[in-house]
Order: sequence, then C-alpha cells, then structure tokens
Amino acid sequence: MVVGLTGSVGTLVVMSDFAGVWVDSRYWVQAEAQLSGTGIRLIKMMGGQQTAPHVEWLAQNVPAKGVVAVDGARC
Repeated sequence: MVVGLTGSVGTLVVMSDFAGVWVDSRYWVQAEAQLSGTGIRLIKMMGGQQTAPHVEWLAQNVPAKGVVAVDGARC
C-alpha cells in the first residue's frame, strides 16, 4: 500500500525530487482523492501497455550510474 492509497495495486517511485504512483484505471478516481495533498503524483497507466511504464520512466530519469532499489518483499 502506498501512503494515503488503499488500493491493492500500484507502483510507487520515490526520488529526491519526485514521488509518483502508477495505477490503472480501476484506481484513478480513488488515487486522485486519496493522494491529494501528499505530494505524490498520480500517474495513470493506460490500457494495453505492454511494458511496465514505471520502468520506462526510471530508464529515462535515473542518471547514468544511478542506483535503483526495489522492495523485494512486495514484488
């Protein structure tokens, strides 16, 4: 569970200057309301995406030789 979000599916990415949670359309309305004021940005996953969009986002936004940590207990 992401802080403030009670849905069962979502991927949270936190960086020093960004926090965002990727959810599909089942959680858009709920996430928008529950994340309001948290500083966590709602990223809407679109149907038919063949890859994990947060992975693509990380590939574009993590600097060269940057480090990504994953909570393996939640995978």
